[in-house]
Amino acid sequence: MVMLEPMHAEIVRVPVSDELAYWTVLAGPTLAVVGDIDDHLRHLRFGRAREESTTKTYAGHLKRLHVWCGERGLSRSEAAFRLATYVMHLRTTPRATSGRGYGRLPEDSTLAPALAAIHGFYLHLADLGRIEAAAVDALFTTVPAQGGGGTVVVRPRIRVDSRPSHASARRPAATHEEFTAVLRAAETARDRCMVAVTDIGASG
Repeated sequence: MVMLEPMHAEIVRVPVSDELAYWTVLAGPTLAVVGDIDDHLRHLRFGRAREESTTKTYAGHLKRLHVWCGERGLSRSEAAFRLATYVMHLRTTPRATSGRGYGRLPEDSTLAPALAAIHGFYLHLADLGRIEAAAVDALFTTVPAQGGGGTVVVRPRIRVDSRPSHASARRPAATHEEFTAVLRAAETARDRCMVAVTDIGASG
């Protein structure tokens, strides 16, 4: 796979009126608006009446996904098949921006909102027919809703639990440092993927 040059991106506030605004993502040499992400964030703010702060949070998560995809030359559909790899990337990348958590690996309380933003973005793309069905199947599974009636519930295939249970009899999950050490010891891409998926399953 050809690695592209590092991509610059940032999030910005977009005023629509004196009282209404939303946040979006700019990327590339000229910091152009990322069209599909902007469309999704505008839909959240004005189509679904989400708070402006929600669009700011989601913009931050989607900016990181967009940069990861751009630096690897991945389309949205291609990235859908590699979501486990992206989660592994998040788990093993210390926070580079200043503030609380600087230099530390993310916790599940951070990963869960990131996945929620990504899954919401992909559901929006699917609603508009902008990604192939196979990519949707790679991200989500459908199960019958309780009560029947032909209704189905869409569930993400990859999840993390932001509220770990202390009452569980299971052994505690590995720390981020232990997980990173095991990941580095894995000799093949297959082994690294299995370590990442196993850790995600233990957290879910």
